[in-house]
Amino acid sequence: MKKQDKVQNILFFFLNSIVITLLFLFFIYNQKFYLLQSVFFLLTLNIPIFFQIFLRFKFTLLTIIIYELFLIAHFIFGEILSFYTLIRYYDVFLHFATSFCICLFSFSIIHTYLKIFLFNLQIFIAFLISITSEFIWEIIEFFIDEIFSTNMQRYINNIGILLNGHNALQDTIKDMFTALIAGLFFVFAIKYKKLQRIKVLANKNVLLK
Repeated sequence: MKKQDKVQNILFFFLNSIVITLLFLFFIYNQKFYLLQSVFFLLTLNIPIFFQIFLRFKFTLLTIIIYELFLIAHFIFGEILSFYTLIRYYDVFLHFATSFCICLFSFSIIHTYLKIFLFNLQIFIAFLISITSEFIWEIIEFFIDEIFSTNMQRYINNIGILLNGHNALQDTIKDMFTALIAGLFFVFAIKYKKLQRIKVLANKNVLLK
């Protein structure tokens, strides 16, 4: 077994152990909202393993570490420790970073397995996956708030007043707009990198002539 595989296995074992412990504690103390968050954490935590076993796609160790850090930032710090409420713009930063990473990971997979698609189409599909993921997440937040009377969509302000109409939609629209900006940023970044690579190759060809 390679050193990278050993580190990866230790990382997954350690994080899964923590999440399972949290699941047990929240179940014992009947914390339904945090129990549900822990279930989501456990499922998303093992997505790289799913890709590795069933699709034979192996992420780099750095990619996995970044992915797990974002999960910890959302589930542990954001939801369980309430950083979304305590720290201003924490939500914006995390939505932007998460959407950008979804674009990057999606593009990596598409570029590996679907090379028949044009490069621009690969980028566009990755962009759509990111936007769709944000759309699905907002639906999940809505139903969690509806079932458990939580405030994931921030329809109640910091002093406990129930928002109405346009004000109640601000957090949802802000999250979706942030995901859109992150996706567009990825598109321009990957296109810029592609153009720079083309220029380098062109310069090499000129020098070789």
